[in-house]
Amino acid sequence: RFAAIGSDGLRRYGFQFHPEVDDTVYGDDMIANFVLGICGCKPTWSMAAYLDEEIEKIRRQVGEGSVFLLASGGVDSTVAAALLGRALGGSVTLVFLAIAFWLYVTKYGSDAALGSDRALLNVAGVALCIFGFSYVYETSRARAEIALKRRAYTDPLTGLGNRAAFYHRFGEAIARFERQGAGPAIVLLDIDHFKAINDDHGHETGDDALKRLSAILIETIRPSDDAFRYGGEEFCLLLDDTSPAEAANFAETLRKVVEAAEMSREDHTIRLTVSLGVATVCEDGTDLKKLLQAADQRLYEAKAKGRNRVVSG
Repeated sequence: RFAAIGSDGLRRYGFQFHPEVDDTVYGDDMIANFVLGICGCKPTWSMAAYLDEEIEKIRRQVGEGSVFLLASGGVDSTVAAALLGRALGGSVTLVFLAIAFWLYVTKYGSDAALGSDRALLNVAGVALCIFGFSYVYETSRARAEIALKRRAYTDPLTGLGNRAAFYHRFGEAIARFERQGAGPAIVLLDIDHFKAINDDHGHETGDDALKRLSAILIETIRPSDDAFRYGGEEFCLLLDDTSPAEAANFAETLRKVVEAAEMSREDHTIRLTVSLGVATVCEDGTDLKKLLQAADQRLYEAKAKGRNRVVSG
């Protein structure tokens, strides 16, 4: 019964039919067994390794993906994969499944056994399973990709974007600047005497200080701005469409907010201060390396002048 949808193609990709009973199919692949179970077939032996090997050959040829083509009759059943997304992938899957069903009906519709209602129901069930699996596969892959990208761009301690996220967002800001003339600004800031906090109160308190500053940054910046943990106790702000004067004023406001904040521990209160260096596209150019160098030099100038201050261009 299952052979009606193309036993030659199934054999090609690892399904072996019993020589005497055509509805007994050998296979232990999870998806294959699910499909076989829907169709009333009985999986009895493992061919998962062979299936994986064959599917991997196809993936190398056409790329990973979620669109599965099943043709019947004289056309071998083919597992085709392409990362087309749910919308396009689903549409292409429906088209090919419709073609496969049409080929089957055309060739076997007049056959008493293969054209029976039961056989047609089996084919329709397999087609539905293939379509459902392609949709679930692509949805899961898309979610996994988003989750992996989020983890790759997120600092695990503070929840802010990391350096990779900053580079990505800066590229977008420069592209927007070239289109619209809205120049971004960069602010590098460093927690003053952070080593002393770690040495005097422990690394757990140091981590809390990083988290506290991260929360202040999120509360202070505009919705169009971004905050990143650049490394260690150093943070970076990307201010969208900001003039040199506006960037300097914002940095000073942020400095005062941090200075006024308190971090309470069980037996004492810790006050944080930060030193800030400001660089802007309008004054320092669009080259990221030069912008960071300018902001970093001004940050260390602020530290050299006594910390807890802002130095801009």
